Amino acid sequence: MRKEFPGWMMVKLWLFSPRLAAWGEGMVEGLIFSLIALGMWRVVLD
Repeated sequence: MRKEFPGWMMVKLWLFSPRLAAWGEGMVEGLIFSLIALGMWRVVLD
């Protein structure tokens, strides 16, 4: 039996838990939004 890496465990958790999957998607969207906001602030401050 081979060892499963954490990424695959996360994928399995998301497949079996719709609520966790939705939360994960929200986190990714929030991260992307914050990165865009940070980039805009950098442009403004420069």
